[in-house]
Amino acid sequence: MARESLYREPEPRQREGLALPRVATYGYMVPEHHTHTQKRLIKSKTRNGVSVMSDPFNLKSIQALAEQCNRQLAFQRAAEWADVTVVLAIGETRFWLKLYRGRVIDVMAYLPATNPLGYDVIVSGQAEAWRELLNSKTKSWAQLASGKIVIDGNLIEANRMHEALCILLESFATLGQEKSHVA
Repeated sequence: MARESLYREPEPRQREGLALPRVATYGYMVPEHHTHTQKRLIKSKTRNGVSVMSDPFNLKSIQALAEQCNRQLAFQRAAEWADVTVVLAIGETRFWLKLYRGRVIDVMAYLPATNPLGYDVIVSGQAEAWRELLNSKTKSWAQLASGKIVIDGNLIEANRMHEALCILLESFATLGQEKSHVA
């Protein structure tokens, strides 16, 4: 008579110890402890079979912004001695950019609860202020002067990187113009 083993193989998340349960949302695995807002920022919706982010400000746009900045000689010169992490906070959506030696070398979605990397400088504003900038209704300096878009964090680094940050914002504004010509 074969004896049944009393030992049962633990579930994968129990074996890993620190791993949290995950839930599937539209193809992305999201830890259960994320708030509803964080899940909304991560998941995508589909419209007519094409994946569309719920917000016009998505990771692909910010990656295109990084590529555009990297092509500009003025940005490369302004950020020549940079070793700075910048967060673009567009309403509730945040993106983390790493500037190093005149280039944006890394871009990712930034979720403060799950991202241990932190940031040096944050450029933040309500989504409407960023839309105005994207639609060329206002200039970046006007948004900064009015306080609709704010630069905060390590202000010594922010002042040192002021020209590069302004070029980044102006590039963001021209990104919207390029999209409108294509459409």
